Amino acid sequence: MESNLPVIPQSEVNIRDYVDILRRRKAIMLQTFVVVLAVGIITTLMAKPVYETSAKMLISQSPRTVSLVQTENPLSAILAQGDSDSLPTQMELLQSEPFMSTVFQQIGAPAGGDRQDQSVRFSVVNATNIIQVTVQSRDRQYAANLANGILKVHNQQTRMLSGEMVDKTLEYVRDQRAVWQQRLSAADRKLAEFRKLHHTDEMLHQADEKAKALSDLQEQDREVDSKLTTANQNKADLQARLDKAPDELPTVSHKANPKYEKIQAKLAAAQEKVEGLLDNYTPESQTVKDAKAVVEDLEKQSKEVPPTLEEKGTRPNPDRDVLPARLADAETEIHTLQAQKARLQAMIAQRHVHVEAVNTYDLDLSALERERTAAEKIFLDFEGKERDLQMRKLGKQAGNRIIETAGVPSVPVRPKKATNIMLSIALAACLGLAMAFLQEYLDDRINSPEDVDRAAHLPLLGHVPAIADSEPTVVTNLPARSHVAEAYRTLRSSIGFAAVDGDLRTLMVTSAQKGEGKTVTSLNLAIAMALDGKRVILVDADLRRPNIHKQMQLPQGPGLTDVLVGQKQPEDVLNQTEVNGLRVMTSGPIPPNPAELLNSQPMDRIIEQLREMADIVIFDTAPCIPVSDSIVLSSKLDGVVLVVYAGETKKAAVKHTRELLDRARARTVGIVFNRVPQRKGGYYYYYYYYYGGYYEDGPGENRARRERRRASRRDGEQDDQQPPAA
Repeated sequence: MESNLPVIPQSEVNIRDYVDILRRRKAIMLQTFVVVLAVGIITTLMAKPVYETSAKMLISQSPRTVSLVQTENPLSAILAQGDSDSLPTQMELLQSEPFMSTVFQQIGAPAGGDRQDQSVRFSVVNATNIIQVTVQSRDRQYAANLANGILKVHNQQTRMLSGEMVDKTLEYVRDQRAVWQQRLSAADRKLAEFRKLHHTDEMLHQADEKAKALSDLQEQDREVDSKLTTANQNKADLQARLDKAPDELPTVSHKANPKYEKIQAKLAAAQEKVEGLLDNYTPESQTVKDAKAVVEDLEKQSKEVPPTLEEKGTRPNPDRDVLPARLADAETEIHTLQAQKARLQAMIAQRHVHVEAVNTYDLDLSALERERTAAEKIFLDFEGKERDLQMRKLGKQAGNRIIETAGVPSVPVRPKKATNIMLSIALAACLGLAMAFLQEYLDDRINSPEDVDRAAHLPLLGHVPAIADSEPTVVTNLPARSHVAEAYRTLRSSIGFAAVDGDLRTLMVTSAQKGEGKTVTSLNLAIAMALDGKRVILVDADLRRPNIHKQMQLPQGPGLTDVLVGQKQPEDVLNQTEVNGLRVMTSGPIPPNPAELLNSQPMDRIIEQLREMADIVIFDTAPCIPVSDSIVLSSKLDGVVLVVYAGETKKAAVKHTRELLDRARARTVGIVFNRVPQRKGGYYYYYYYYYGGYYEDGPGENRARRERRRASRRDGEQDDQQPPAA
């Protein structure tokens, strides 16, 4: 039957869930913590000490050096002269492999891979012109020597560049200045002789006038071209309009519509008639209404008839007379402009001949002037370079300056043992927690009711503590105030509350897999209900591995299978028990086809007969996943109770079982969380500790009394057979 219970929403995870996870996974968490911490401590203690020292150098930004450029033309050295390199450039030069090789050679360090473990770092101090060199090495003396050696080699190279190259470059600049001074003098002489020989001043004046006249003629020619283009376009437009112009144009005239005027005359007469009738009749009289109806009809006709009528005709097109005359004027204008253009072209050709004659001398003069200008520019450039180099040589600027040398460090910078150990502890704790939650995530077992809720979305009916192997499993053999007995009484009450939404006369107890305690649960639940005053029948419907008869020390047959095959009646196979109101129907002989028997019509009749014979009938069935017996039977009963083994049942198994029961349209009442461990520190331990403490005696109870009670349990005696108040 379809379940009417609402789906239980997933419970929110709280801090207790996390604490419970850490409690269950404390072993892996502790192991991970110890291993990681041990590795961190061993690594820190075995690490070799590293020392650090630093030196500082002031980089002068004033011009004082000449860059070295490897080329055969010394002029490139002049062109490369300028301010000293910027701080980023200086940093790159200091870190270059050729520079560092020179430093290693001077301090006597081994080359290539034989160098000791070291680290060199260059940095700018607080946005100043100071570069700090920081060296780390396992040899404290080597670290100081390397830092000081870097600054020493850099200063040596700077002084060399600022001295030797200035002298060599100055000598080259002086030689080139003398050469270009001679070339400048020769160019001046050639230019003066050319101007004197060809009277260049008068010739250039005439050339300017002729060029200006030629320019005016060319401007007039462009204006004529523009006008000619406009005239041709105008002619084309007029011709196109003339070709498209029709001989006649349509006309439309309007005249009065005689039908409309006739209707208006009738309308006026009708309105006058209405006004005359109103003098003798009331507006509500039928005569006036008829006259008004005539007026309304005439007004409607007046709106439907147009007041005027259109008459269409034609008239001569005036463009047919005007456009031919305008087209003739355009052609006359085109002929005039073409003649004017021809005259201008002849004059322009004549002027070109005169201008080209003068241009020959102009080109020669321009070449001499360019030669003289180029020589003067190069001469002045060399003269300026000479003055600059002389000023640099006289300045004798000191260049870069060491402001702090590196000392020999006495305390290593790493490893920082205290810091490393603290970090190891933090890392070990984090990894331990991570491993605990990872193991919890990978663990597919049901460890708490919240896991059941998230996997199957079913309400928790109760949880039963784990029973030791030395203790009896039937609640009648346990103390009435024991945790187990109270758990089954709670389970009985929870099922009673679930019956509020629907009658629960037949109840099936099953599990996902075997070994989860469904038989013990169904037996103790039946006993708890019988002790509550109900008539209870417990049916062993597990026809593959029956166990009720062993728990109750009853014969296996005759039982359910005998009734199913028609050999017995239900009342013939019911066994009375020591518990008032509880009768048991054992399984009987194991059949070859349990599923077919449970899904048969005789089984339906047996269920109805047992329903009439008791207040509630409890069926202990086979597990749901291995076989289909319980799934077949679940659809015939009023409710299903699912038993889950705490810490062993898989989440996937519970979820699959719920899906099987839903497909069978069974009413799943809820979950029984069975065999809950009572180990100290767990959530359920505290639950049972405080719950059981309500019933237990105080600390003043006589020790001998407790010993007698334990001895009576060992002898199989029943303690307190009277049922407690429900």
